[in-house]
Amino acid sequence: MKTLKNIAAVLLLIIVTGFTTANAKASVGDSYTSYGKYLCGSAQTQMEVNGAKVPTYVIYYNNVTEPVYVGVITEKKCRSFVVRGNDFEVLYQCKPDGFGAKRMKRALSEKNKYSKPINMQNLKYQEKICARHLSVDEAIDFIACYLPDLVQQ
Repeated sequence: MKTLKNIAAVLLLIIVTGFTTANAKASVGDSYTSYGKYLCGSAQTQMEVNGAKVPTYVIYYNNVTEPVYVGVITEKKCRSFVVRGNDFEVLYQCKPDGFGAKRMKRALSEKNKYSKPINMQNLKYQEKICARHLSVDEAIDFIACYLPDLVQQ
């Protein structure tokens, strides 16, 4: 019965958030944290980073009221994922040798907007989550799973 309720909640989230466009991919998983299950897919509005609009994804968690937005910046040999919640921001990067989290670069940060500190010990643990290059969809799923451990509660 509980599984049926979870499936119904996720389906309702999909309908409500507008993941109905033909090209939008949505994925569902479990963060195995107090945030609970997640749903992620393309956002309807783009994040702005340094004055430029970037492709943006949104992550919804069952037990968190505010969504998390992920802006994707593609560079020569690296892809950066600017992750912003209601009161925090963090950076994940996908390089040829792997994927992991790091402190937000000043150049990408929305200065003085975020008040919640990042758990620095867990940030250190997440410096290299995966030892290979990931697709954008894979990286968004990794972020959805690992991000709750970085946000101080």
